[in-house]
Amino acid sequence: MSAEVTAKLESDIAFLHGILSGVIRQREGDAFFSTLSDVLKQSDLYRDSRSGTDFSALSRIVSALADSDAEKLTRALSCYLTLVNIAEEHHKVRLNRAQGFDSTAAAL
Repeated sequence: MSAEVTAKLESDIAFLHGILSGVIRQREGDAFFSTLSDVLKQSDLYRDSRSGTDFSALSRIVSALADSDAEKLTRALSCYLTLVNIAEEHHKVRLNRAQGFDSTAAAL
């Protein structure tokens, strides 16, 4: 994938992430949003390193949450991943259209 094509997908994801972040801040407050951000950052670190230290740090953040906050965190992450999937599907359609392929015809 070219850098320009990848940039469009990343832009879509950043846009949707921004909307979701605003909703979470408004509904749950800055403290919860900060925890969610910490989980996402630590998850990225662990994904890249696969180190036990990074996994332990992530586990400590999640383990310290009250049950109600753990549920909210799970729902927020689920929403985020759903939005990423939507952006990726939109991106596939965009690529198919650019190549002259009608994705609706293929689905039939």
